[in-house]
Amino acid sequence: MILEGALRASEFPLVQFRDTVLGREAYVSGTSTAVWEIAWLAQHYEGDADRVASY
Repeated sequence: MILEGALRASEFPLVQFRDTVLGREAYVSGTSTAVWEIAWLAQHYEGDADRVASY
């Protein structure tokens, strides 16, 4: 499990995995924003990265 975490961290340095009440979740490093939240916004804004970023 430790090795898997280290491999993920080296491949995706801006993603941090945290233990939550719902289980392990991926977060954007240095923020309280979960990766699923950004994916949801991207879908909501039809993939428009500028609109997601301005949100």
